[in-house]
Amino acid sequence: NGEIITGTDVDQRVALVVAAAQAEVPPEEMGRLRQQVLRNLIDETLQIQAARSAEITVSTADIDRTLK
Repeated sequence: NGEIITGTDVDQRVALVVAAAQAEVPPEEMGRLRQQVLRNLIDETLQIQAARSAEITVSTADIDRTLK
């Protein structure tokens, strides 16, 4: 829908996933992980676009309440 997801975006998210897992990803699994991360980034981007067009906003109080 017109927004670009760059290779850098994917690389950064992959690095975050690997760091959060606190495990090394075998080279043969890296391609599969990159594809999954790309699909997730596409889904997130579409959700954000849908929220914007529906004029959905989230307040700081909502975020704080959810985190508690």
